[in-house]
Amino acid sequence: RAYGNLGGFALVFDTRALWECLEREMRSFDYPHFAFSDVVYDDDSAAIEREFRKFWESMEQSIDAIADDRDFPNDDLFYSFVSGATRLKHRGFKEENEIRLVANPTPMAAYRYLVSRGLAPRGGEARIKPINIRSDGRLSRRYIALNEFPDAACLPIQSIIVGPQPDQA
Repeated sequence: RAYGNLGGFALVFDTRALWECLEREMRSFDYPHFAFSDVVYDDDSAAIEREFRKFWESMEQSIDAIADDRDFPNDDLFYSFVSGATRLKHRGFKEENEIRLVANPTPMAAYRYLVSRGLAPRGGEARIKPINIRSDGRLSRRYIALNEFPDAACLPIQSIIVGPQPDQA
């Protein structure tokens, strides 16, 4: 299998040690949604049903509320969708047996909005994770850096797998 048009790498982590790093991250910054779990492959219909059950239930409640002209909390709808959709992957990648990390920090604009309404998250602005931008000249990408503490150990990488390259003989 190719790892993109220029080749690539796969990182293999010590999952338990990585989780310990992530726990510190979650304690230090405000993340409305932070998930670290197995990828769900699309050949497992029972797993897909299980992963999206809360989403479908929330969707039904939202539709009922709209039909009855009632307010509805959309947090369950949004987070249940994000949790399922970010972990769903084509069955052709099943042998990779991946985990997926999805970390959605509170953006500064959302924090300022909450402050203006008297609803600031505990810990104040110091708990807002900086969102960085990286550009390759064509595209800009937003990202967050994890495990950036002055005393942080290196990420627990067990191995690096070099993927097939386009011109590999």
